[in-house]
Amino acid sequence: MKNLIYIVGAGSFAEKLAISLKKFPLQVVGFVDEFRTEDLMELPVTKASELLFDPNALFITAISNQVYTKNAIERLVNVGVVRSNIIPLYYDSCCVYLESTLQKNFTENIKKLTQCNGQFSQYELQTRVCTLNNNSISIRLLSRGSLFLSHLNPIRKILDINSINYELVTDRADPKLGKHKIASQEGMLSAESELVITTQFFNVAPATTKRLTLLHAIYDSMMFRESIFDEIDSPEHHFIAIPTEACMTFFKEKLSNRKLRNKVTLLPFGYPKLDQNIKSFKEYKHISAEEKLIIYAPTQSLTPNFEASEGFSLLDAQEYLMRILEILPSHQLILQPHPDDLVLLKEGNNSNEKTALKKLIKLAESHPRVSLIDPNISQIELFSKSQFLNLRYIINCLHIRFYNIKTSSLLISS
Repeated sequence: MKNLIYIVGAGSFAEKLAISLKKFPLQVVGFVDEFRTEDLMELPVTKASELLFDPNALFITAISNQVYTKNAIERLVNVGVVRSNIIPLYYDSCCVYLESTLQKNFTENIKKLTQCNGQFSQYELQTRVCTLNNNSISIRLLSRGSLFLSHLNPIRKILDINSINYELVTDRADPKLGKHKIASQEGMLSAESELVITTQFFNVAPATTKRLTLLHAIYDSMMFRESIFDEIDSPEHHFIAIPTEACMTFFKEKLSNRKLRNKVTLLPFGYPKLDQNIKSFKEYKHISAEEKLIIYAPTQSLTPNFEASEGFSLLDAQEYLMRILEILPSHQLILQPHPDDLVLLKEGNNSNEKTALKKLIKLAESHPRVSLIDPNISQIELFSKSQFLNLRYIINCLHIRFYNIKTSSLLISS
């Protein structure tokens, strides 16, 4: 049994993989990386050329760039690692799928992993319970970021009312979802369907499959990244549900300046989830008494994002949140960290952002007027009880100047 694991890579993808593997009786020996010089997660980081390894060890790559992965594999093979002992993961979703299947049956599935001949797709075929349909509508979602399934509920209702068959596919087993199938992003990419519906710009189907993408947030920075326009025309026909006029104008301008490989259709769709949230908010508001609540929700502050570096407030949060509590002595503060941040926070080397988030969590544990959000309470219900959901109103009330903090940095979630 090959229970010795090396993780190839040293970024956030590699950290998440290490966190997943440490949940099982496996020995993560260390990381293999050509650039990092210090330890990661209290484990050594070694260049391929300096490796001393057990010939039975598995090497699992956690590098999203396929060219870099290929180079890393070549370096390992050059120092004597058997190619069948190197298993490349190209997508974070593969890490999620691996953890989910090992949790289901560790003894059987770790054996299948060691016998997959260095092909994660082979492991997935051996562990997948149901095959994906190629003659129906397929809703495909990735579980990091809570699936965003609620954004598609209006679509699902229409399908159900009209008795239209469809499958729900995600990369992690979750009993809350009801009937659904499990597949990694790599597995989704190899499975045809009549139409794939998703909430993210990540590729989750072959190019020959028509795709309908509903943006999972009107304000999401993902839809403004230059990188998405390199892949936006990868399906032969990509329908994009556009939520606002401003967003429609932006996409038209960006697409008109590009030579598209395939057809892209922009649909003036609106934003169904917002409509439903407004309805639910009003319903909760009608039956719930307003409370003196402030919600602080830093979003993915531990994930590097150079395109939105000015939008993060975490490093300054402790200072100005304490100031808010001082000026509003009767208010409660609720912290709502992003799920991905909580995963990365558990292990790994410290960074300024991790230190800041840990301080906030300690504040929630020690301060009588600060708490972490209760996952069992509906967010919309909580927002309906809150007084402060508007940034400008808070600043006007407090009459505070926050030096070195951009206005966009102070996020009171709504």
